[in-house]
This record gives sequence, C-alpha cells and structure tokens, in this order.
Amino acid sequence: MVYGEILSTERTYVENLNKLLQYFVHPLKSTKTFGITQDKVRLAVYRSSQYTTILFFVKNFCFLTLSCGAAQVNTMFGNVEILANFHRVLLGELEQRPARAAELLLRYADFLKVSG
Repeated sequence: MVYGEILSTERTYVENLNKLLQYFVHPLKSTKTFGITQDKVRLAVYRSSQYTTILFFVKNFCFLTLSCGAAQVNTMFGNVEILANFHRVLLGELEQRPARAAELLLRYADFLKVSG
C-alpha cells in the first residue's frame, strides 16, 4: 500500500516535471520563435533580442503570458533538468525493483532532501 502511494506520487511528479520542461523551460531557452499544439493546449513562443515571451493558451483562452530574460530563466529553472533526470531514474528503479523501494529511497535520501 505505501509502495503504491510512493510509486503513484513519483509518476505524477515526473509527469509534471516533463510538462514544465516541455511547456516552459525548453521554450524559454529556445532561440527560435515557434508554436506547439498538443491536445487542447497551444503555446506560442516569441523571441526578441533580450526576452522570450510565452503565450500559453488552453481552449483558445490565453491562460498565461510570461516574459523572461536569460538570467531570469536560469534563476527560475536552472536545476529543473537535473531534477527531472534524477526523478526519471528513481522512478525507473522503483518500477523495476519494488521489493527494494526502501533501500532505493535510503540510497537517494541526501539528494531527495536537497531537491525537496
């Protein structure tokens, strides 16, 4: 029961980190102007010489507008890719070795404390 809750939480966390990377971090770091459409979500990314602006639409409603310079992007999202990679590895190990979940969590405890 506890293992199932840990696994479910980790899956959700990895899924949300992946969305954060796909819809915000990678577009903000991009050097191009482009658009993404997936399901009912549309993303428009515009670049100027100093800023990247993201327009985030849900069902044709502009839900969020975000403009950032490179320094702001690094301040806000500097470690997100490292965090996402770590949690993908942890999730994979938890899925492959359910009987050793406690051992895995203890092995990664220091990183989990820092990333939490």
